[in-house]
Amino acid sequence: RFGKYFEILFKFGDPVGGRISQFLLEKNRVTHQQQGERNYHVFYQLLTNGSLRSRFGLGSSHSDFHYLTDPSSAKVRTLDDSSDFSETTRAMEWVGISSQDQTAIFSILAGILHLGNVSFSSAGRDNSKVDNRDALARASELLGMAERELG
Repeated sequence: RFGKYFEILFKFGDPVGGRISQFLLEKNRVTHQQQGERNYHVFYQLLTNGSLRSRFGLGSSHSDFHYLTDPSSAKVRTLDDSSDFSETTRAMEWVGISSQDQTAIFSILAGILHLGNVSFSSAGRDNSKVDNRDALARASELLGMAERELG
């Protein structure tokens, strides 16, 4: 439920200090944000990479995803999602996350976005059905799960 952010300060390549910050990991923030808040920044950053957008079927806009549909929070003047995504991937490399593992992480994030587009409707008493099987199929593929496990 809580996470820690470690910041290490270096001088001429040697560590000279650091700090640890604690923060709350809000699971529900993925599916719902307060008015004017963004979802996790990495979702918006991911959408700036054309190659990954194509590979993971992410379309061309945040508005293609239910979890990112608040137009007032999609673009923040003080943030450059493309530059921040480059910084994110550099940081991942720096801490030893291989490009293969990065791709797996981004696949999971893309799968979460697609999963948010899955909707259900009633199919009789105490039953439901998936309305948009394409979103379910894409999410299950990206998450490495069988479609029947999700739907």
